[in-house]
Amino acid sequence: MALATSTLASRIGAAASALAIGVTLAACGSSASGSSASAGGAGSAAGTAYATKQLNAATAPAGSFPPPGPAINVSKLRGSTVDFIPLGLKPPYTVVVQAELKGALAKAGITLRTCDGQLTPSVIQGCLNQAVSDGSSAVITDYIPYDLAPNAVQQLIAKGKPVFMAGSYRPASVPSKAKIAFSNPDDVEAVSTRLAADAVIQDSKGTAKALVIKLTSVPSAARAGDAAVREFKGHCQGCQVTVKDFDSTNLPQLPSEVASALLRNPGINYIIPQTETVLPGAIAGAQSAGATAKVKFATTTGTLAGLQQLNADPAMLADAGYSATYAAWTEADATMRMMLGKPLPHYGSLVRVFDRGNVKQLALTPAGQDSGSWYGSTSYQAAFLKAWGRS
Repeated sequence: MALATSTLASRIGAAASALAIGVTLAACGSSASGSSASAGGAGSAAGTAYATKQLNAATAPAGSFPPPGPAINVSKLRGSTVDFIPLGLKPPYTVVVQAELKGALAKAGITLRTCDGQLTPSVIQGCLNQAVSDGSSAVITDYIPYDLAPNAVQQLIAKGKPVFMAGSYRPASVPSKAKIAFSNPDDVEAVSTRLAADAVIQDSKGTAKALVIKLTSVPSAARAGDAAVREFKGHCQGCQVTVKDFDSTNLPQLPSEVASALLRNPGINYIIPQTETVLPGAIAGAQSAGATAKVKFATTTGTLAGLQQLNADPAMLADAGYSATYAAWTEADATMRMMLGKPLPHYGSLVRVFDRGNVKQLALTPAGQDSGSWYGSTSYQAAFLKAWGRS
């Protein structure tokens, strides 16, 4: 059975999603049950100023990064193998992560071996089970929820193999252990959707009538959607928000659901599809409803296809993405520190909002996407190599 996808899976190209429950919120309020609440925060001018401040920081290319942590002796790890098990390998984000992981670990003489999860629980389980006894020294998973295969993960830990679960938050039932670590998806997902909301607030001068397509497949996806709604509630008193809960089961129905929402709420003039995966269906829905002349879109993910569309389509307002290249280097560093029994530093995330101004400055090519240069300086690579004694 194919794995149900979420914001996490959407960011790496999973494509099986549909709209479900629609709730109109008055004065920027939000709730799953459909009740409404008055918006907090300042008036339109103050909200617009706030959104502009957030965007000014987030649209600029990154120039500095948190230090990677104390130096470590990676020479002890030479000749070892690390297993990389992504939720699915085909999507662009994961392809970049895999390539960067391979190159970064090679600097320490470590071989990366990949087992593609193929977005299928049984295949993912098989990859994890294989890693228990395949001679590897550590395992990196990518956007695989711990609860999908807890027994297999615990078997890896019992074998003494560190497990770094990228894009997965630590469940309350899993105590902090030296052999398992997580990178919180909220650091990129909730931040990205919040910034997409800021782009709408700024562009509308605090008067948007927005449709938020909220992914609900897993808790982290729902939290990311809620982050966008909270941004409106806290900083856009003059905005009105309609939320459609979106489950990952029936993407072909998305255009008709969006069209219905626009016909029921003809004042809607902005749509926030939570990720690029649902963007095409949202655009098709606007076309079907005859609303293309008045609706603008802000989304998240920041892939080559999404940024090319942002560059070409005047209806596209913004796309908040995060760097797969930076993520890969932090995952390599974290995994080696775990292999050496060292504590992990806080890496943070590298998120940038692309708009119709700065996107024109980018090399919108596969090579540009792979290089990480869209997000600014890649000096973090030299910093990591120095910490590893490989500069």
